Amino acid sequence: MIRKLKGVFVIVVIGLIIAGCGQQMPVDNLILGQLRRVVSGQTLEVVINNQVYGVRLTGLDVPEDGREMAEKTMVQLLTNYGRNPINSPSIALETDLNSKDSFGRLSAYVWLNDLFINRMMIEEGRAIVNLTYTDGKYDDILINAQQYARIMGKGLWE
Repeated sequence: MIRKLKGVFVIVVIGLIIAGCGQQMPVDNLILGQLRRVVSGQTLEVVINNQVYGVRLTGLDVPEDGREMAEKTMVQLLTNYGRNPINSPSIALETDLNSKDSFGRLSAYVWLNDLFINRMMIEEGRAIVNLTYTDGKYDDILINAQQYARIMGKGLWE
């Protein structure tokens, strides 16, 4: 009986340690907005100060053959971790409102509560890392997320 309790205790402690290692949402340089809709697995529409912006997640690409599943995963992440995503959850963006890509979208790191959406899309194997336009701040986190997805055989790595 004591051995079983020790085993359960060890598993719980390891779980708490792993959970505590997650990326924490930064507290400065954030722009708050309301999610309007998921456009694709790498693009959202967000309302900021009553203006609608297209927002492309920084640091990732969704391969053509994985777009449908990536979009479903994005919706699922926002549904599971947002209190009520149907009623436009608040999200936080690390971005520059004056800098847009060739499609007129903002490029941003996206947070829902303490969940780093860019990392989760890669970790779930629904996107691959593309560091071309990142500022380097989260590059290691995104690379580690891709390594995890590949090792675990998730999504694109199945």
